Amino acid sequence: MRALVFGATSGIGLACAKALCKDYEVIGVGRDISKVTDDKIVFVECDLTDRKALKKLLNSVSCPDVIRAALIMVFTRISVSMNAKKWFLRIF
Repeated sequence: MRALVFGATSGIGLACAKALCKDYEVIGVGRDISKVTDDKIVFVECDLTDRKALKKLLNSVSCPDVIRAALIMVFTRISVSMNAKKWFLRIF
């Protein structure tokens, strides 16, 4: 199973990503991934305020089983592909 964690480069996001590693393959998203290293997490650099970058990220990652984000409101303002829209049904 796969988890996509936004804000995974520090603080609560990083703690969530590390906790999810026990049961999930974790993809951690952050603006600056140069400061983090963890063999269990695949880090991807993306600024969520950049609509094109976010669309590219969502379309390049296969649908996760879990999405964890502190600022999920960002998604409501962005037009994304149908595949990504289906993800929102799984957010908790």
